[in-house]
Amino acid sequence: MNLQVPRRYEAGLLKLLRCPQEQFDMMFVELEQLDPVLSLEELATQLSQKVNLPSSDIRDILSTVGGLYLVLEDRDVTRESLVDDVCDALADTESPELHLEGESIALFRERLTRALSCEDVLGICVKGVGVKSEHERLFCSARALADVRPVFPLKSEGSPQGFLILHTLRIRYHEGASADTNDFYVTLDRADVDSLLSVLQRAKRKEDSLKIVFDKANLSVMQAERGCE
Repeated sequence: MNLQVPRRYEAGLLKLLRCPQEQFDMMFVELEQLDPVLSLEELATQLSQKVNLPSSDIRDILSTVGGLYLVLEDRDVTRESLVDDVCDALADTESPELHLEGESIALFRERLTRALSCEDVLGICVKGVGVKSEHERLFCSARALADVRPVFPLKSEGSPQGFLILHTLRIRYHEGASADTNDFYVTLDRADVDSLLSVLQRAKRKEDSLKIVFDKANLSVMQAERGCE
């Protein structure tokens, strides 16, 4: 099957090619010094503090190269073979700037090969994001709304005899790796809120205990990216 370059990756490939040589070299040297995290955005932010390139350019480059790491794994091909396939596919892109030849294609091939050699950080980041998304539902964000409800006497005659303070918890989530979101609503009273907080605090204590075990075994724990807003 011939490889096709998705339109959304064309900008990243072009920025990879046009990046000044000094900044290109520094970007991937610095990248190899970072700890793997579960966020390309976070990697781009960290690199932008060390390399004289806009964070958006770095993010586009990492996103494009990250997508190629997934192709590398799915197709079970060598890095050199994938670079050849990408170079062949450039001629079919809608961007004339990517119709390369001569010294330009040689430079592109060299840079893409270098970029695909950061498996211990960028490759692991992309693979970790994929592993994290392999669940039926993924938490995105949450919001709690307070609600006051009156309690009337029997037969609803007369003034309210009391009031209830309730909380509507909205949980926004993704279905698997889909970018679309869905909402789930549940009503809580004060005791429910306390119970939920207790459960979440226990979850954090369990995670802290597991991290101690992993640290003693000299095993890296990747930090999860923040949920979307």
